[in-house]
Amino acid sequence: MSGTDRPFAAHTTKALADWLRAGGDWLFPPSCLACRRDLAEHRLIAIGGLCGDCRSQLTFERRVCGRCSAPIGPNLPTDGDCILCRDERYAFERAFALGPYDGVLRDLIRRAQKPGQELVARMLARQTAERWTDELTAANVDVVVPVPQFLPQWWWRRYNTAAVLADEFSRILRRPVSGWSLVKTRWTPSQAQSSPSDRRQQQRGAFRAVPWGRIRGRTILLVDDVLTTGGTSQAATRALLAAGAARVLVAVVARGIGR
Repeated sequence: MSGTDRPFAAHTTKALADWLRAGGDWLFPPSCLACRRDLAEHRLIAIGGLCGDCRSQLTFERRVCGRCSAPIGPNLPTDGDCILCRDERYAFERAFALGPYDGVLRDLIRRAQKPGQELVARMLARQTAERWTDELTAANVDVVVPVPQFLPQWWWRRYNTAAVLADEFSRILRRPVSGWSLVKTRWTPSQAQSSPSDRRQQQRGAFRAVPWGRIRGRTILLVDDVLTTGGTSQAATRALLAAGAARVLVAVVARGIGR
């Protein structure tokens, strides 16, 4: 091997080793993705990256609204509108959420929103898809579309939690993900700091489906991390329907209750 080839070979070998190490952590994570306890040290077995204790905390069996996925009481029907969405004119057909935005799930979503926490985001997508396996299969989704960020915001962070979630949903459902079918045309303030009425107004008209997105006539699974008022999902759905989408369903990790 010539001297000029050695640096290239060393670089290639290191890159391959890093890739294999990352793949190994993905399949056999050294610690629980939720509580971060060392699995070997505590003699824990992980399923889907979670120890048994954390997996049980992310298993939600409470009945939810069949339209917005908000938790509802034991004697209320699940096939109609609940008290949180009965006055909403959602353009999307229904929403699927893993659980309420609270406790461990809220903490994990906040971690997943930070760059470098892709494994946590993918784990949350898998948990959500697992809860709604039958319904998502029956929906016959054609394309998975993440809720986009305004391009300058994405350029600054180079990370979009919704895009990571959508990529994992795409892999699980074996349907293509289209990250550029939908674009955000302007900056909007942080939703967490805005009132419900302001959220709806801020997001109105903030999205546009691109002509080459192959949306027309298709069933779209729109993916985001949290649905609270539904303002973001509503605005994105309207843009997709205006471009000819047949129907839009929404998948989120958590359903926010209240503000």
